[in-house]
Amino acid sequence: MAHAYESNIINYLILNNTHIGYSSGNPRQIMAEMAEFKPICSSFVPKLISRVCANIELKFSELKGCKKSIVQRALKTKLENRR
Repeated sequence: MAHAYESNIINYLILNNTHIGYSSGNPRQIMAEMAEFKPICSSFVPKLISRVCANIELKFSELKGCKKSIVQRALKTKLENRR
């Protein structure tokens, strides 16, 4: 099913004359590749998303003082406005 989904998305993007970027396949390089591609939308396997989320949460947990307060408030506001 995942390959059919990917195929349909790629066909749609090609038909709409959109640029497509492919990853090197190295999970450790994903964030650097995302910074280079600057995608508007992207598709990932759930395991990779979990790793990226864990990495972000780790960096947030290391924040201290004012930066930590700003991040916590921003996340709280975002979650409240999600409805």
